[in-house]
Parts: sequence; structure tokens; C-alpha cells
Amino acid sequence: MNLDLDWPVGRAGVAVVSPSGEERASVGGVRGDDEFAVASVTKLMTAMAALAAIEGGRLGLDQPVPETGDGVTIRHLLAHAAGLPFEPAGGRRPPGRRRIYSNMGFRVLAEAVAEQFLARYGVVFRDLMARESLVLPWREILWALRRMEARGTARGGRFVTGFVGEQYALPEAVELLRRTRRRERTGEMVRVAAVDPLNLVGILTPGPRVPAQRGNLVVYRDGLPIAESAGHLGTAHRVS
Repeated sequence: MNLDLDWPVGRAGVAVVSPSGEERASVGGVRGDDEFAVASVTKLMTAMAALAAIEGGRLGLDQPVPETGDGVTIRHLLAHAAGLPFEPAGGRRPPGRRRIYSNMGFRVLAEAVAEQFLARYGVVFRDLMARESLVLPWREILWALRRMEARGTARGGRFVTGFVGEQYALPEAVELLRRTRRRERTGEMVRVAAVDPLNLVGILTPGPRVPAQRGNLVVYRDGLPIAESAGHLGTAHRVS
């Protein structure tokens, strides 16, 4: 990469990053592991992720955001109309009265998206997000999860083995995992449509992914995938 950077700021750089998050090339003083607060540029990604969650039915425009109080909704946060200040040190105003350009509001919005992931999976970590099509970068979700842990609404720890990086879970999910681990295996069979979020074959388990397409089916025994079928739910094939 040939590029001369002469920008009057403390740190500036350009990087090429693959869809999997791997840094391919970079120049300047910014590294691939640098972290930056949710600010003007990343607000666009947070807003797009929220809108994708709304389109997919996981969030509602008029869904209340209890953490903020005062009847604030997702619509307010997207429109900078939640009455939240630019930064936490500023003063609050009633929602819907005026627009206030707010970093704090988009931090809360990122948390709302992160909460939906926790509600869906119970445990959240970077590799699990490979199944999601949201454009919100993992680092934004991670900051939101860290704030949730500080408030006691999420727990950090090592809940799923074989994966690197931070993991977070709902408190009730942690207890459920403990009970499941102690439960005797009975050979219970469960069939799940491949479009269901429980289709994590090739993400949490070895082998190729089963496409999340209508008509595809995954069969689990005691929580582990043993077969998949395609087409019109025809003959099952072994999952390697």
C-alpha cells in the first residue's frame, strides 16, 4: 500500500480488513487492535445495525429503552431526540422535545443491539457473530457488553471452550448452562429448521455450515448435531 499520510491529528492511518476481521495491510499510526469511542463515523454503523435489527423483527422503532428512563424509545435514539446529552456529563432533557447531537445516545443504541444478541443466544462472543448479517462491528458490541457487565446485566467469563476472546452471558443463561452440563444424556432428538438461530453447525461445531435456507433441517442429539437434510426435508445426511 503506497500512501503518504500528512494529517494534523495525533493518530491517523488506513487499513484494509477482510470480512472475517483479519487485517490485510495498513499504513500510518493506527493498528488493527486500536479502539475508538462510538463517535461520528461509527454512528452510521450503529444506526445501520439497529435498522437491520428492526427490519428483522428483533427491535422495534417504538420499543422502550428502560436503561434511559423517561419513555425513551429506539426511534428517539436514532433521531438524536432522546434528550440525552452529547456526553454523560451534560444535562438531560425530556425525550422528543428537541434534537441534541449525542454520543451517549448511540452508546445506548449499541447496547440495545447487544441486548438483542444476548436475548437470542444467551452467550455472545465474536465467532458467534459470524452468523449475523448486521453491519455493527464486533468492537462496538464489545464496548456495549462491557458496560452491561459493569451494571450487572451481563456476566463476563469463559462459557464456551475452543474460542478466543471475551465472552458475555445473561446471568440466567449461566445458571442454565450449569444445569445442562450436569444433566444426564438421554439421547433426546431435536429437529431444527436451518433458518433458526439454533443452526450453529460449522460455527460452534466442526464441519461445514448448513445454509440457512428454507427447507434445510438440522438434527441434534443431546445438543450435538448428528445430521442435516436439504431440499424438501428429505433424507438426512451425516454431519461430519
